[in-house]
Amino acid sequence: RTLNLLQLGDDVARGLGLPVGRVRLMTLTLGAALVAAVVAVAGPISFIGLLSPHLARRLLRTSDARQVLPLSAILGALLLCAADLLARRAFAPLDLPVGVFTTVIGGPLLLILLRGRLGARPEAA
Repeated sequence: RTLNLLQLGDDVARGLGLPVGRVRLMTLTLGAALVAAVVAVAGPISFIGLLSPHLARRLLRTSDARQVLPLSAILGALLLCAADLLARRAFAPLDLPVGVFTTVIGGPLLLILLRGRLGARPEAA
């Protein structure tokens, strides 16, 4: 609910009683701590974390955090399992690092999503 209020803009969120500065600081701190922990433990496979929220928004056609966050977690797990399966089976008997496949698969997909997002913006006059 809080993240959805922030999407409405600072003035509207503040008018609805949300302490915008405190919420932004808490969200940034929590996000940075979680990303640091994930990268420390998982390394480059955490790249999937950049891709799954964008895919979830595209699939759901909404920015509602109550729907995007759970689907993002599920998509992240599925993408990582697919990359791991591909890393183990694609060049058998070689066992390649899963980080190679998360980058090979995730990089182009993230660029495609970014290209689509930039292409949807109206051009400045």
